[in-house]
Amino acid sequence: MKKVLFFFITAILLCITSALKAQNTTIQIGAGNDTIENLPTNTFNTNSLSQQIYTATEIGQSGTIYSIAFYNISPNVTRNMDLYLAHTNKTAFSSDNDWSAVATGDLVFSGYVTFVQNQWSIVEFTTPFAYNGTDNLLVVVDDNSEGWVADRHFLVFNATGQAIFDNSDDTNYDPTNPSGYEGTVSNVKNQIQLNFAPSPCPAPTSLTVSNIEPTSVTLSWTENGSATAWDICLNGNENNIITVYTNPYVLTNLTPGMPYSVSVRANCGDGVSVWAMENFLTSTCSSPSNLYASNISQTSVTLNWIENGSATAWDIRLNDNEDSIITIYTNPYVLTGLTPNTQYNVSVRANCGDSNNVSYWTDAIFTTVSDYQIQSTANWYGYAINSFLDNGEYAHNDWEKEFISFSMQNLASVTAITDMNLSSPYTYSATYVNGSVWCITCQEGHLCRASIHNNSHTISDFEIVFPYFDEGSKIESMSYNPVDGRFYYIFNGRYLKSFHPDQPENVIEVGLIGFDAKTLAINNIGEAYIIQNTTGDLYQLNLNDASVTLIGSTGLPAQHVQSMTFDQNTGELFWAQYYSRFSSHGLYLVDPATAETQFLGRINGDGCQLACFFMVDTSHHDGVQILPENSIVLYPNPAKEIVNVEYTMYKHMDNETVEVIDVYGKVVRTAVETNNHLPLQTAQINVSNLSDGLYFVRVTTSTGQITKPFIKQ
Repeated sequence: MKKVLFFFITAILLCITSALKAQNTTIQIGAGNDTIENLPTNTFNTNSLSQQIYTATEIGQSGTIYSIAFYNISPNVTRNMDLYLAHTNKTAFSSDNDWSAVATGDLVFSGYVTFVQNQWSIVEFTTPFAYNGTDNLLVVVDDNSEGWVADRHFLVFNATGQAIFDNSDDTNYDPTNPSGYEGTVSNVKNQIQLNFAPSPCPAPTSLTVSNIEPTSVTLSWTENGSATAWDICLNGNENNIITVYTNPYVLTNLTPGMPYSVSVRANCGDGVSVWAMENFLTSTCSSPSNLYASNISQTSVTLNWIENGSATAWDIRLNDNEDSIITIYTNPYVLTGLTPNTQYNVSVRANCGDSNNVSYWTDAIFTTVSDYQIQSTANWYGYAINSFLDNGEYAHNDWEKEFISFSMQNLASVTAITDMNLSSPYTYSATYVNGSVWCITCQEGHLCRASIHNNSHTISDFEIVFPYFDEGSKIESMSYNPVDGRFYYIFNGRYLKSFHPDQPENVIEVGLIGFDAKTLAINNIGEAYIIQNTTGDLYQLNLNDASVTLIGSTGLPAQHVQSMTFDQNTGELFWAQYYSRFSSHGLYLVDPATAETQFLGRINGDGCQLACFFMVDTSHHDGVQILPENSIVLYPNPAKEIVNVEYTMYKHMDNETVEVIDVYGKVVRTAVETNNHLPLQTAQINVSNLSDGLYFVRVTTSTGQITKPFIKQ
């Protein structure tokens, strides 16, 4: 009975001991003062590989392991290593080549580890390890430091056959396939500490050194906790630690061409993490700046930059492809052999003599001109602000504001067409309607109109149609809807409003768009489109209530959306985006069905800010005015076979045409006149063979034009 009671009490004590152990967050395995220079790494060689087995009994619990620590009794040493943990049923290594292969998924840490003298050096895992508490634990250290220092000694304890190691200056070990290595089985293994709780102040990871200049570098890292302050230490000098509050951080006052070791740790206020470390070599070669692309064509571009040192050679790289690097000796440089309508990321660095003496890369993005053959034959006009000279600088210190004309055949050639008493009214909202340019001035808010003479590319004097119109400075864009004969405009970036040109004082607020939109274009069937100013997404806009439907992303940055316009005859949508000398913005063709864009080129060569953009059908005569809406009558509407057209001809009107056009502006029928007596004209159009849908009758005379819709059933 006493014997049974003894075993019962012993079992209870073991359970209590086990339970207490399971509550521990840090488990230390091993004790004593014995050391070895081969485990976990041999620092005397460039490369080393070690594997050690720790039994489930030694660990005594299951759970997630967040870090491991080794004890170094020698001077500080930093090594670049990969550390793997894996479950194993192996209890010992039977021979010098009895390695266990690990999988890439077993990698828990990769980077630099500093083993500090006479203390536990913690390796915090990038990927914590879920230990099952039943299998033994395999700890694998693969050291690839590409350099050696005198042997460092680590604390160990007796463990027969539970460790194996190998080291070499020539072999770069592969832990996932170690079967061919001839190692050494050891009868000792490292004393270790396993931490089963996440650190209250976890270490940063992915420490990166970039933008390496002669006297400065940029440090960046991944913060794995909630720290907002970090300590930085150079070359292990803990007497010169600085605390910073930004990530990334630019480290300055360095010496050109010098090797450095930099360490970063999280500073959590009531504690600090272990160090993350990286090595770098400062450059003796300053990087270029202000890289920008100009003279962009379908297959070539001119690259320009500022040389900040004395380099006379530079490397150029496309799309981060190291195989594409070429060395050139001129600035600017014409890059050829490009693909039309393709976005490129181009990088330039100074080359100061050899591959080890180069600056960091300076980047820019540009898109080559599309080889798309546009259908538009219209003459193109716009209101330009801040026109640029060929060197990429502003033409004047003050803003240059003028109406211009240009053509798709030569976007770089811009003609000033300003000839008006109002001295180029400052506007973001000029648009064209059948012979007239309408705009709302920014400062005064005047609604103005002038005749545009298409053949001579001039604009007549502007007249003020309405003296004060809303707040002109907040009117972003304006477009005409030919279906209902009204102007629609965006006010303050978010509100859609409209008015009839005959009654500009009666403004209707259609509704709230709901986001910042600074451009508006309406096609010939009354479909409206806008682009969100921050995302570059294209939306269809409902002109009845200002609701929007997302079409898709244009794939372009849109900090300054600027202006869009439809060619009413071809249905093509064009977008003139804001341009700066550090970007590739310019003229784009936009697919209103998908939001896909094609880059067509830069207006004015090196660009200009085209605040508003409109097109004039080349078939229009000079000074064509809008005919009265009541001058045309269609019946029946809807129509199945015949559409009758009655329209009024006034004195001095001749050369009229009556046409049916589809929603894309294509002429599908021409009318047959049945009555040719002034003032009433009558024509019949056979539409029986047309597909069902929406069409328009367009009547054009020498003094005017009007379009009205009808439905074919």
